[in-house]
Amino acid sequence: MPFLLLFLLVAWLTSTPFYDSATPVVNGPVLLSDPQARLLPHEVAQQAASHMAQGEHPTIEIKTRGYWWVTEVENTSADSRWVVHVGNTATEKAQLFVFDGATQVHHASADLLAQAQQGVPDYAIGHHFPVELPQHSRRTVVLRLETDVAHKGLIFIKPAATARSEARFHMVAIWSAAGAIVALILYNLFLGLSLKLRNYLFYVGHASGHLLYLLTALGMIGAGLPVLERYLLFNIPGIAIGVLCGALFIYTFLDLPSLAPRLARLYRLFIGIMLCSPLLFLVLEPHQFLTAIRASHLVLISLVVAAALTAVSRKTPGAHYILIGWGGLVAMTGRGMLGVLGLVELTIDAGIWALWAVLFEMFFLSLALADRVRKLSRDKEAAQEANAAKSAFLATMSHEIRTPLNGVLGMVDVLRETRLDNKQHSYLEKIHLSGTALLSLIDDILDYSRVEAGQIKLDKRDFDPRHLLQELLFVVSTQAEKKGVGLQMAIDPKVPEVLFGDAGRLRQVLLNLLGNAVKFTDSGEVKLSLEILPEKEGGNRLRFSVSDTGIGIDEEALEHLFDRFHQADNSITRRYGGTGLGLAIVRELVTLMGGDIRVESQPGRGSRFQIDLSLPTGTKLTQEEEHRAHIPLPALNILVVDDDGINRLVASELLTRDGHRVVAVDSGAAALSHIDKEAFDIVLMDLGMPEMDGLEATRRLRSAGSSLPIIGLTAHVLPEQQQACRDVGMNAVIHKPVQAEKLRRLIVNILAQAQSGEITFEAANL
Repeated sequence: MPFLLLFLLVAWLTSTPFYDSATPVVNGPVLLSDPQARLLPHEVAQQAASHMAQGEHPTIEIKTRGYWWVTEVENTSADSRWVVHVGNTATEKAQLFVFDGATQVHHASADLLAQAQQGVPDYAIGHHFPVELPQHSRRTVVLRLETDVAHKGLIFIKPAATARSEARFHMVAIWSAAGAIVALILYNLFLGLSLKLRNYLFYVGHASGHLLYLLTALGMIGAGLPVLERYLLFNIPGIAIGVLCGALFIYTFLDLPSLAPRLARLYRLFIGIMLCSPLLFLVLEPHQFLTAIRASHLVLISLVVAAALTAVSRKTPGAHYILIGWGGLVAMTGRGMLGVLGLVELTIDAGIWALWAVLFEMFFLSLALADRVRKLSRDKEAAQEANAAKSAFLATMSHEIRTPLNGVLGMVDVLRETRLDNKQHSYLEKIHLSGTALLSLIDDILDYSRVEAGQIKLDKRDFDPRHLLQELLFVVSTQAEKKGVGLQMAIDPKVPEVLFGDAGRLRQVLLNLLGNAVKFTDSGEVKLSLEILPEKEGGNRLRFSVSDTGIGIDEEALEHLFDRFHQADNSITRRYGGTGLGLAIVRELVTLMGGDIRVESQPGRGSRFQIDLSLPTGTKLTQEEEHRAHIPLPALNILVVDDDGINRLVASELLTRDGHRVVAVDSGAAALSHIDKEAFDIVLMDLGMPEMDGLEATRRLRSAGSSLPIIGLTAHVLPEQQQACRDVGMNAVIHKPVQAEKLRRLIVNILAQAQSGEITFEAANL
């Protein structure tokens, strides 16, 4: 109800003319159709006088080539200078005749089309004919108008001074409104292209179409063209584009298929009709075509009001802006639209109000779009906060799970070195496999979370591709041997000895593919190959391939193979396990490295995964770097710091087994105390301990000037933890569960760097 009262008030205000001067008209006007120009001016005056005497008002069709407009006027004012204003901008030629009784006292003519083609400036809408009307005189004004589009109205007789003021006001009103609409169009076009939101583009089309239509109707565009040509080139396309884009805007902005499915079907039908509307030109004559296109705007208004009311009733965000904008448009242009259709008398003011009504509508639609963007921004912030909370939760859960899992897998490694019978050894292997599977699940989830958050950075170094592939085959050889699956490797001799890239991420990708190949192959073989493709500027084009003779993948499943949490078949999860994240992570990592991955497969005939990467040739590795991992470690004095008793036991057993002397303490404070009393070669420092954690203990050691090598132990896997270790001065960090071989290699690297004096932070298990 408040909206209705507001719109009624606006409609009443906009029906009031800008200039309300006294009219001299005392009889008429009378319109007489004469497309062939067979009547003479005095004959027209006589016929019109007869009609006026009998109170008759003949009507003419909008489709006409020429007609007469006749009225009787009496000047009761002191001003004798008047103007006959022909405001129909579709008029091509006009002739004015003024009669005093039967005597013609004035004649003027204007070829408006020729003037427009010659660029004659005219600062009024239409054309002004100056005319003298002596005080208290009674005259008959006769106009001969030639046009293809007649309008009821748009001819006025007014004082010359009033006409000049009104013309200036009209020009200011038109161009200020048009300028504001253009500014809104450009602003929202920029936003639409920047934000890639199609609603903005529909808005731009809707506003541009309206602006084109109105400026053409007001004579500001295409005035030098014949009226039908002008309307068909500018006016009608403007209406059609504005109506079509307006319907698309409402349909998409309010999400009508979800909001009101039945109304959405009507919109789709209407949009389809508008898209096919140019075909109507082939079957309708021009005036019928003009009327049909103009009527489409009334249909759209009905549809928009229905959609806006429905959306407001269901509290759809931004719907009230649409209701206000379109409701105001209807209220401000209702009289003008009825006038264009010939149902009421059309005035100049109606065109001005129409332009400002479009500006009003565009402003509120802009508010609706801004409200939608604010909501999207709030949703994005909420999603980012939720993602951050998710990452924090995953990190916490990772720590909580990895801490006991470190104890489980560590004790399994220790027990493996003890004397066990066959049954005990079998049980131990099953425990190890289950623990490893659980660790793999945790790693998959955390890896994808880090990829999704953009927290994975490439660590590019020189590496030996042949050694990398041999290492990968060694890792999966035990599993393949147990299943009786053969392993093959083929490397193109043209592949450089050293490449430059992130060997760790490449290892992770290929190990995932190799592990899957072995897991899903029950007989036959798995082949890992590397070939060099035709050279590409800036690096070597390499193709890594992993093929198998396993179960294969059907065509439908291939389309979603790299989607997260997707398995080719639910039975695969039950039979083989897995999160369905492995290949999703592989694709993200390959993309991060600037490569491409694809797969070829047939059910029952195996699969072939191919990765294409461009990697530059690296620097040849020094002999020291090549053999560093094989350097035998002397017996070391190692301090293990961990508040968890089982983890201290695991680390101590793994290190003692390699011949090292181990001292284990449960806090950072105890570690500082032991380091003051005893010399150690290296420290394994847990990060998360009560009272004084590993970071604080390391910070104090470095502040005191100690250069003792320190390796951080953590169950956290997020990059922030790695950076924290680097910041306090640790030499490296290794993630739990600690694997004996990786810990051994890390100690070798740290000690080698300490001897050379070149300290580089290292992170294992990332």
